[in-house]
Amino acid sequence: MAAFALHQLIIGIALALDFVFMLWAIRRYTQTGENMLLCGAIGSTFLTVTLVSYLVYFNRRIALINHLCSKRCDQIAK
Repeated sequence: MAAFALHQLIIGIALALDFVFMLWAIRRYTQTGENMLLCGAIGSTFLTVTLVSYLVYFNRRIALINHLCSKRCDQIAK
């Protein structure tokens, strides 16, 4: 289970860093008007949404695995 927690932590850190980059790119774009910053902000937004979707999927999958494992352990104990 430690590997799952580490995986969640790594994805969470990636999300936070990506979100910070997105905000930085948007702020710099409003100051300079450079189109590459806008492209970076749009790409970063897409990546943030994708990572959030993956983290929700991963957490649901882990909850399902834990539920099935505990159910199986209960059946074996009886």
